[in-house]
Order: sequence, then C-alpha cells, then structure tokens
Amino acid sequence: MVDTFPEPLAMLNREHDEEKKKLEELKGEISALKGTHGRNFQKLPQKARSLFLSIESELLIHMRKEEEGLFPIMRGDEDELWNLSPFIIEHYELVRMAKEIHEIIDTLNGINGKDESGKHLIKRLSVKTQLFGGFLSHHMEMEENVLFPMALEAMSEAELSHAHRLMRILETWPSRFLRS
Repeated sequence: MVDTFPEPLAMLNREHDEEKKKLEELKGEISALKGTHGRNFQKLPQKARSLFLSIESELLIHMRKEEEGLFPIMRGDEDELWNLSPFIIEHYELVRMAKEIHEIIDTLNGINGKDESGKHLIKRLSVKTQLFGGFLSHHMEMEENVLFPMALEAMSEAELSHAHRLMRILETWPSRFLRS
C-alpha cells in the first residue's frame, strides 16, 4: 500500500477518513438510542438523523466523483473496465443499503413515541447501520489497497491532474443519486 497518494486519490482518501469518523459517531448514537427500548421516545434524535444524512450525502458525492471523474480516465482498455466493475457494483449496493436505513429513519420519525413498533425499528436500524458500516469500511479498504494503486499504475500524471479537476467540478454539480 502507498503511504501517501497524489491528488485526486489523496482527496478521496481524506474523504474516507472523514466518513470513518462519522460512521463511528453514528454507531455510538444508535447504540445509545437502543437504551430507549423500554421508554417512550418521540423521534429519532436529530444528531443521529443528521449524521446519517451527512454520511449518505457525502458518500453519494464521493461515489459520483469516482464513477464520473476517475473511472472514465482509468478505462483505457477492456481489462481495466473489468477490474473496475466490482467497485461500481459495491457503489450500487451501498446506495441500496443507505436507502433502507433512510426508510427506517423516516418511519421512526413518523410514529408515535408510545408505538411498540419503535422498539423493533430501533433494533432494525442498529443492525442495518452495523451492516452498512461494515460494508462501507470494507469498500473503502479495497479502494485504498486495490483501486488507488491500480489508478497510479494506469494513469499518467496528466491524467491524474485531469481527474482531479473533474472531481472538483463534480463536487458541486447535482447528482442523479441525491434525494430531492
């Protein structure tokens, strides 16, 4: 593994570090929420909801930068396209998992605090968040240990620079994945 990556890979790596921190904080918030099983609760605490929405939004932008800024430049030949497909498939799985969590959060925020289904939903949210966090952590590790070195091998300095410029633009453009 490379200790330090050039841009744009360094930017993606910094984003991974931020997501890891937020994921740990979210797990802590949801773990604390599990302690409310026997008590009434009104809505999912704002901090947990905000953390998840932040992770979801940043993840979608991050994946867009990879898929639209980095991957097209790496796809020099058919072999490289084949090597990128597992990362793209994992992106779609992460989006699906995030959508499930989002739906649980929306449901939790819509129920009466005395509703017994809240207890079940909190357990479900905890399990889904653990699975999402584990899958996301594995995905980031694979990018750092496989994708980034692959990009360094496949791309020239000029291509890396071009990909970095594209990714900076994509940070601000609306995404097809983002919720309206």
